[in-house]
Amino acid sequence: MSVRALYLAVGAAWGIVLGGLVGLAIFVFALGVGGRYVFGNGGWPEFTDWALPAFAVFIGILTFALCVAAGRYVAGRAGSSTAAQHRTRRIGFGMLGLAAAALVGIAVMSVIGVEQKVADEDRREAQAVAFASLSAARHTIDRIDFFGWNADTGSIGIVMRGNRAGDYHISWQVTEPTDGQRLAEGREMVSLGPGRRTVVIPVARDGLIEAYREKVLKGAGGVVVDQPFLLTATVEPALSPKENAVLPPREIQNMAMGRSSLRSNAGVDLPMTFQVPAAPTVQTD
Repeated sequence: MSVRALYLAVGAAWGIVLGGLVGLAIFVFALGVGGRYVFGNGGWPEFTDWALPAFAVFIGILTFALCVAAGRYVAGRAGSSTAAQHRTRRIGFGMLGLAAAALVGIAVMSVIGVEQKVADEDRREAQAVAFASLSAARHTIDRIDFFGWNADTGSIGIVMRGNRAGDYHISWQVTEPTDGQRLAEGREMVSLGPGRRTVVIPVARDGLIEAYREKVLKGAGGVVVDQPFLLTATVEPALSPKENAVLPPREIQNMAMGRSSLRSNAGVDLPMTFQVPAAPTVQTD
């Protein structure tokens, strides 16, 4: 191979490498500048669909042409002696080898990047499908029934529907609606099968009255209360390791902050009519 042809080949090889990289860099830079400072969130004009890629290709071709011209120029300046030509050929073959290695490296990294991107997209899609299936199958609260007071104990029925078979966390609390004081609360784990299921929770009436005296009346008494208390319940699946694996990152963050979309909430009023006795008077001599 003549010195001239060798350096033209070197210039062409480096032109392919640098032309692709420079064109890609210009394209990414134009997208960044346009998205941040020019068009923002208002939408890109239709001409940018072809103008940006065309400009990037033009820059890539221009870079390729400059590399070929540089190779031709170096070949023209090479010495005419045999020794100089041999030395120039060795340098040229070295540069050609480096260009080929760079081209192969870029191709390999591009293939790896594309495969990784496809794998990540497939994983996210499978994760989204599995999470949607879990969300649709979980039990949710259909309604809460109050069965009435039987002496000192009331019964609450939490009616749930769903197709998931597994464990669930059920938590509940009773609050005084005027100032939101929590008068009672509880939490338990239950196993539910597919279909309609009802979990009955007992509530102690005397415990609510005593908590009302302590938290709302601050220990005072001598009043008659005739207002409903609010019972709210939350049902959330106790996820298995397999189910935890399909949680999207956003759902994991929501669960950490207590805002899981897998939770189901409902409430019911508990009719309450009672008299809080006055606190006994302490006499001192």
